[in-house]
Amino acid sequence: MSEHKPPRWLYLLTAGVLLLGTLLIAVGTRNSRGDGALASDRLQNGGLDEVCRPSSSTPGLVERGAALQRMECAGCHSDGRREIGPSYEVIAARYHRRPNELIVAIGHPEPVWADYPPGPTGPLLARDDQTALVAWILNQEGKGNE
Repeated sequence: MSEHKPPRWLYLLTAGVLLLGTLLIAVGTRNSRGDGALASDRLQNGGLDEVCRPSSSTPGLVERGAALQRMECAGCHSDGRREIGPSYEVIAARYHRRPNELIVAIGHPEPVWADYPPGPTGPLLARDDQTALVAWILNQEGKGNE
């Protein structure tokens, strides 16, 4: 009884097709979510810059952001201390002129901070919640000691 094995090239072709399909899906998902180098261009303003500025943020928006950070973010971030993730003050200093990029970072964290792991990809926050969280974070700039 002889065993019939498929040729080696068939295995390589199958592996290549699977790899290519995986890459295409990953790139398509990444672009549809707004990630990548041009993410801030795709999210260009839409009023977000004005809403999230500390001087013009409404108190209700900042309070809602504070509640969200306690529920969703406080396990890894803190005020003025290094934790699993960077402190809110350090984040605010990095993104103080780029709230659109902070929205992207909250929604789709990537490993961009040296010595810190990337943040979790969920739970996904609604855009209004992300805006409130950004308003609160940007109001933390200069309040800590890190």
